[in-house]
Amino acid sequence: MARETFSLLTWPQRLFLLAFMTAALLLAAIVWHGEQTSQNKAIETTFESDVDKLAQSVAERMRLYQMTLRSSASFWETSPFASRKDWQAYLDRQKLWSNFPGLDALAYAQPVTDQDLDAFLLRMRQEISPDFALQSHGQNDRNPSDLTDHQHIIITHFEPYLQNRNTLLGLDLSQNSTRRDTALQARDSGETVLSPPLQLITAGSTNVDFLMVTPVYKSFFPTSTIEQRRLALQGWVSLGLHGNSLAQTLFGTARTRGYDAHLLVSTADGQLISMDNHPDADPGQPRLSSERTLIIAGQSWLMRVHSTPGLEARLYRDPWSSLIANTLLALTLSAGAYLLLISRQQSRLLAVQTLQQLNDRERHYQSVVEGTVEGYWQIDPITRQTVAVNSSLCTMLGYERHEIIGHSPTRFCAPELVEDFSQQIDSLWSREHRVYDITLIRKDGSPLIAHIAASTLRDENGAIDSVFAMVTDITDATMLRNALTEKTRALESSNSDLQQFAYVASHDLQAPLRVVSSYLQLLERRYGNTLDKEAHEFIDFAVQGARRMSRLINDLLTFSRVETAGERMQPTRLPQCIRQALTNLAVSIEARQATIDVPASMPPVMGDTGQITSLFQNLVGNALKYCPDERPPHVVITATLNHETVEIDIADNGIGIPPDQYARIFLIFQRLHGPEEYEGTGIGLALVKRILERHKGRIWITPNHRADGTPEGTIFHVCLPAAPTDSQDTEDKGALETLYGPR
Repeated sequence: MARETFSLLTWPQRLFLLAFMTAALLLAAIVWHGEQTSQNKAIETTFESDVDKLAQSVAERMRLYQMTLRSSASFWETSPFASRKDWQAYLDRQKLWSNFPGLDALAYAQPVTDQDLDAFLLRMRQEISPDFALQSHGQNDRNPSDLTDHQHIIITHFEPYLQNRNTLLGLDLSQNSTRRDTALQARDSGETVLSPPLQLITAGSTNVDFLMVTPVYKSFFPTSTIEQRRLALQGWVSLGLHGNSLAQTLFGTARTRGYDAHLLVSTADGQLISMDNHPDADPGQPRLSSERTLIIAGQSWLMRVHSTPGLEARLYRDPWSSLIANTLLALTLSAGAYLLLISRQQSRLLAVQTLQQLNDRERHYQSVVEGTVEGYWQIDPITRQTVAVNSSLCTMLGYERHEIIGHSPTRFCAPELVEDFSQQIDSLWSREHRVYDITLIRKDGSPLIAHIAASTLRDENGAIDSVFAMVTDITDATMLRNALTEKTRALESSNSDLQQFAYVASHDLQAPLRVVSSYLQLLERRYGNTLDKEAHEFIDFAVQGARRMSRLINDLLTFSRVETAGERMQPTRLPQCIRQALTNLAVSIEARQATIDVPASMPPVMGDTGQITSLFQNLVGNALKYCPDERPPHVVITATLNHETVEIDIADNGIGIPPDQYARIFLIFQRLHGPEEYEGTGIGLALVKRILERHKGRIWITPNHRADGTPEGTIFHVCLPAAPTDSQDTEDKGALETLYGPR
């Protein structure tokens, strides 16, 4: 029937129908080709836009990490002696680990020189943990020539403080070139620095990890030049970034939507490696692929994004079905218009979703700023007027939010400091970080001493994009510091007065004692024949008491004048001091038939010759005094050069000292025996300790033993600063000679 109908057509009609059908098919093909081209371009544009937004999201998240580090650095600048509980409480208020998944640990490290290492470890064991020890991780490639001011970079605080992270406590970052170079770069630049790829100690895997490090400078120190920043360095705050967790945090949402996103970093040999263990798509297979270069804290990262089959299935339609549809509907363009509207609607929905994500991130950022305990103050980089503050700042100043926004920060400072505050703000346009203290005026007129850590953020063109500051109320801390300063001055004045009083009182007390002693002796000479034996004993007791009182006054006078009457410190040869001390004790040595062994040569020390002689005279004199009568005293003196100190050991064979009395014997007037057993004033060892305190030395005691291991006597260990290298002895330090012995 169709053939019959067709046969009814004339040849012109048939030709027209054929031409119409040919034109309709050609039009369908043209419409199909144009539609495919438009669709591919729209999909590619949308994909590139999503990649840009994803890159901005990564940069914003890393910027928040940098702000967290700078805020932590401000904490340490204002609280350099904070305890672990203070540090933990501060970070708990930030809610870092709940707000920023992917963070491994936030640690504070301090610079320690080789000279101060032993003292530093001792202090850490007293203040932080008795088990505190210097630790290293991996291969030690530390080169001392790479370090100028600081020989060690030791972690003293970290959070979260978990059992599997104990390897961080005492970790020496200088033992690893990557960690060390990152810390030194942050120190010299004054900025937050991101390390090259490394493996975190607590990661427990072979994934790529990073350290983000910010320097902490001492308050009130200038930091304009590299040399000033090195001198002002107090420590570092470092943030561990677990590569796998960080990538999941940054790209988790994008990956669920079909975007195969990765961050690639360069190794030392220039090879690109993925930050996480998520499989990377083959660049030859995806239909959509794009890359972005991100500069994060001085390090270059490559973000690579591919489309997945699931995403491509949603974005691309079957071309053959569209061709069939266009062929069937060749005489109408409704299907093409409909498909175009669908394509545009998909693009519009995707744009709305992306905008919603940006709004969510903005609200999250605002909640972090609003929740911090420090005041947040943001000013417009063009008008320099306040554009945003948080509740903490409003509480500090006592103003409502609308009373601060729109005004210059200088409006809220003390009138006499307006010009200085303006200069501090102006300086931010030439640098990215500024820390200073300023006095603000609250709404009620009371002063607020604020520690301000101001920063600027710049766009990729170097133009200032944002200016903000974290404000900390240090009013109470400043008042306390001022009060302590005044008390210190008063204490120094009181100590000076006490020393003057002791000097004057000692001289004034000597005169009546001499009168009492002289008249008692005169009384015995004139009336001795008329006095009985008991009277002679009374006179003898009185004379002996006056003599003990005189010795006590002389010892007290010597004790009080250690700081004021001493000579200047200079290279001092120990054998000369010991020989003079033994000469002063010659009578006692001869009487007790004592043997004193002294090295023929000893390393020189920096000290006061007279006071060091007095030190040896007291220690050797005690060894002679507190030795049983049944054996002659034997004293052995040795000296050892240990880096920048000289350790001197004075070993005797006396009665010994109970270990529980080691600390008590160095207190003034503290004696273990009464005057009827051993004479003395109880000032000798206190004088020795005070002399060592003036010389920045120390003294401690250990028991002595015979050759067979039997306890006998005491060893006094004295540590004094060594003289400069050019004045050291070159003779044999091990040879001993007996200066005194049985005749």
